Amino acid sequence: MNDIAEQLRRHYSVDGTEPEHPIRRAIAEIERLTAERDALRAFGWDVMVCWPIGAVDRNDLHDAAVKHGLLVKQDPRPTAPCGPTCVCVYDLTFGEWPAGVECWMKTPLLTGGA
Repeated sequence: MNDIAEQLRRHYSVDGTEPEHPIRRAIAEIERLTAERDALRAFGWDVMVCWPIGAVDRNDLHDAAVKHGLLVKQDPRPTAPCGPTCVCVYDLTFGEWPAGVECWMKTPLLTGGA
């Protein structure tokens, strides 16, 4: 639990009976931001663990992004590009789409929409 959120909870005696209380909303936002910070920090640690003598390859970066919630696998497998920014179109041929493709999408944590 975040120390600031816990201090607010104790100081204002906010419990679950008033879900729309401004302090309760502030506590929820602090907890959300703390979780995001922790996920990004852990991702950074995984990426930098080999520094300064190693290297991070594409697979290592992908695995770390999935592990820490920056990428998520689409299910069911898409059978067409999701839109003009779909990165799968660069790696696939037209004939691969009908069977469905393995597609990884950026999560709101990575795109800033969290």
